Amino acid sequence: MPVEETGFMNTNRIAFCSLIVVLVMMLVPVGVMAFPPYKSTDADTADPWVFEMRVGLLRWKNDGGENEPIAPLGRYNLGLPYRLEAIVEFEYSQDDHASDLAAGGKWIPFWWPEVSAGMEVLALLPSGGQDGMGVEAQAVATWRNDTFQVHFNAGGFYDGRFEEPEKGWRAGTLVECCMDGCKPGIELFGKQVSGEDVQLSAGAGVIIPVGCLQLRIGARAGITDSAPDFDASLWVAGKIPLK
Repeated sequence: MPVEETGFMNTNRIAFCSLIVVLVMMLVPVGVMAFPPYKSTDADTADPWVFEMRVGLLRWKNDGGENEPIAPLGRYNLGLPYRLEAIVEFEYSQDDHASDLAAGGKWIPFWWPEVSAGMEVLALLPSGGQDGMGVEAQAVATWRNDTFQVHFNAGGFYDGRFEEPEKGWRAGTLVECCMDGCKPGIELFGKQVSGEDVQLSAGAGVIIPVGCLQLRIGARAGITDSAPDFDASLWVAGKIPLK
């Protein structure tokens, strides 16, 4: 479960900052980036000293007939030398008035024209005055050619931000098709908290260039009963070279 906030002030500040980010992105040409609206990620990093921004305008979850709007959301990456990347992620649940915050990095030491591999590690950070923390680590790999990119992720997590800490595994496979004018994809994703049933879902998304930005749309449906019934999101993406 996310960590409770004390009020709406943090949400308003996040929404305002996200709007500023979108306005800045409109001034800068955008390239191909990943990875919202998907849960899986790629075995690649941003170019050194390039700041990549993905701003989630809305994520909508439906589970058992109950709707949960989540906004704003953010995924921010800074490319570093030696195929390193710094990462910050956040999202805010409007129903629970609670936020989820993570920060960490990705390292891709193995790189060939068609295959790359490495790892991503995120610290699950406390919010709203809680002391607990957690960690999520996964191996990532990508196979690519001129038409397709296939991404594989597998790893584990420990989340100590709950009264009863959670631990388990997560894994995903994402296939993207590189087409003129858009980049559609399909994904299979699974996650299990120890002692609970496997949450398995399947989804599809598309990345569409719109001027200097990218519009990213995705939706997924639960395959197992423990997974959310439906989850959809809308994102805007762009990047800014800092050097």
